[in-house]
Amino acid sequence: RMVQLRVAGFGLSPMQLLEQTVAEDNGLNIEQMMIQECEVQLQSLIEGLSCSDVSTIERSLIELGKRAIDADNKVSIRKAGGVERLVGLVHHTTISQHRGLAAAALRNLADNSPENQLAIGEAGG
Repeated sequence: RMVQLRVAGFGLSPMQLLEQTVAEDNGLNIEQMMIQECEVQLQSLIEGLSCSDVSTIERSLIELGKRAIDADNKVSIRKAGGVERLVGLVHHTTISQHRGLAAAALRNLADNSPENQLAIGEAGG
């Protein structure tokens, strides 16, 4: 069995097309998993929190804080590991503005979300 990850609204990449051909030639079943573009964007923002560029971290924090207001995004951010990264910044960053932005994003994630409140507590927040 082969699993292909696809972003909704986009076709397969040239590499994925080649993998699909090889899988079909070898009799492998292909299971396609779709993810939404917004989930890809959230993952990119979360990865931006680990960047060495201060302005990238700041932009990611601001955008995550805005997106953390939406109920669906609250779940996606938690599932993508955003809670742990944000709590880590609150505890370990030496840049006070980043600490405040991370805390604000966590506050938005926690608002009306018992699951996120639990996840924040478990992550040390």
